[in-house]
Amino acid sequence: MDILDMMNGKRGRQNAAGRGTANVLADVTALYERLSRDDEQEGESNSITNQKTMLEDYARDNGFTTIRHYTDDGYSGGDFNRPGWEQLVADIEAGIVSTVIAKDMSRIGRNHIETGFYTEIWFPRMNVRFIAVSNNVDSDDPSSMEYTGMLNIINEWYLRDQAKKVAAAYRTKGLSGKHTYSCPIYGYTKDPGDKEHWIIDDAPAKIVRRIFEMAAAGISVGRIARVLTDERIITPGYYFYQHCRNGHGNPITYEHRFDWMSEAVRRILRHEEYLGHTVNFKTQKGPNGKTYRDRPRDEWMIFENTHAPIVDQALWDASRAVLIVHPRLPLPDEPKQDRVFKGLLVCSDCGCVMGAKRVHRKNEQGYAVEYICSRYRSSRYRTVHECVSNQIPEHRLRVMVADMIQGICHAAAVNEDALAALIRKQTKAIQPDAEKELKRKVGKTQKRIAEIDHLVKKLYEDYALGRIGEERFDKLSAVYETEQAALKEALAADRICMEQLRTDTVSADHFIALAHRYRDCTEVTDEMIRAFIDKIVVHTATKDERGHRTRQIDIHFSFIGQLDLQGGASAADEHETA
Repeated sequence: MDILDMMNGKRGRQNAAGRGTANVLADVTALYERLSRDDEQEGESNSITNQKTMLEDYARDNGFTTIRHYTDDGYSGGDFNRPGWEQLVADIEAGIVSTVIAKDMSRIGRNHIETGFYTEIWFPRMNVRFIAVSNNVDSDDPSSMEYTGMLNIINEWYLRDQAKKVAAAYRTKGLSGKHTYSCPIYGYTKDPGDKEHWIIDDAPAKIVRRIFEMAAAGISVGRIARVLTDERIITPGYYFYQHCRNGHGNPITYEHRFDWMSEAVRRILRHEEYLGHTVNFKTQKGPNGKTYRDRPRDEWMIFENTHAPIVDQALWDASRAVLIVHPRLPLPDEPKQDRVFKGLLVCSDCGCVMGAKRVHRKNEQGYAVEYICSRYRSSRYRTVHECVSNQIPEHRLRVMVADMIQGICHAAAVNEDALAALIRKQTKAIQPDAEKELKRKVGKTQKRIAEIDHLVKKLYEDYALGRIGEERFDKLSAVYETEQAALKEALAADRICMEQLRTDTVSADHFIALAHRYRDCTEVTDEMIRAFIDKIVVHTATKDERGHRTRQIDIHFSFIGQLDLQGGASAADEHETA
């Protein structure tokens, strides 16, 4: 859960107030355990089993009888996107948990800002007692909390230091010709006598060899995936979960353990490791430090003949020839082509980003590009589809979007002031009169709040001097407090409204500047599409009694969202005849 969502404290105050209601909410002591893969290097003392034993002993010895475990095995302390932690937060908000106990502060997290927020702000706000056993921290004893901030900083420094050491060790290992995978790829396993050496894992190796043979015979990756699914062959992902992680970490859904995807087949066909080579540095971390992206092939490091091959060069070449005939993803030596609508299309049914795929066409290129719902595509070979395809050709999108952008640029060229007025009106940007009225209302509210402060002060003086009785004092002070509380809520709402209007104004100005920049354009380029479009929502097509298909497509522009240029929404309809 995001800190900004929690800092408003609304649910926290409601739940904290409800904790005093008898026989309504349970009084559960949460025992929280976490272990990341880096923590495993510290030894057995940090294992989940040992953490549970330690916390159970502490709870029993200190009179905490109603306990519940919340466990995150294989999750980093660098962020709080962990299922066990999220469940704990939900139970605290529901008023179920009154105490949280962890082995030490680092189990809660190694991000000192977020960890400090939870332990020093959110837990007290929710009336939750927090105990870190090894650090002798107990929120019921304020003196024990004096150095928690320093502990959190040290824990974050440790995480950063470990990350640097791991990165350096990873590069050194890769440059020396050793495998950089933590676990071997599907078809191999670690040599019991030398963990740095791969040996063939017979059962999956047979599947790998068969995949290459089917590809060499001209069978498409989609059909290969369907054959393996029909034969109920366990997928590489589930096999990895079973054998490499020993059932730890993120589990692959058991019901989908036989559901082979085309992407899994392609990935196998692209692994040059099956030729017996070690291939390192194929990917690198993205700008956010969490996702990975492909490196150019000339940045790879390939060490030949380091382990036993599963396929020979002839079979490899034959399978590559098939992939070239049926190009779905670029091969290792084929440059990846960026699509202009990549990441912009969203399925209206499930909210997933739509991905591009190539379909064969008898045109100059030999193929066309269409976009399809990613969730549907990943489940299309399963018994039940998780969404609908919402498939749409790229060229139709391009024409549709180009027409709308050209309309905006033309409007900017003909009468930019009129376009600016229309945009400001539709985006609810501040008009001079509206801003003046809001400022007047805020000033009036602030003045009345100050007046009530003065009245309450005078009322207290009258009560202290015996001019009014206690009953009248209580009644009048309650009236003033109620009025002032309502005024403060109204003031906060008006300020939020003003800030939102100012934000809308800035956004509108940005879009107007964008339209001004391209007002003289004669052709809509890919650069313009990426600049103007924030997202495109593709709805499911409907068909009338004559067989004509109609599909609504909502276009959201950068900065301002949907825009109405002709009296309707910024939505387009795609028409075609079935």
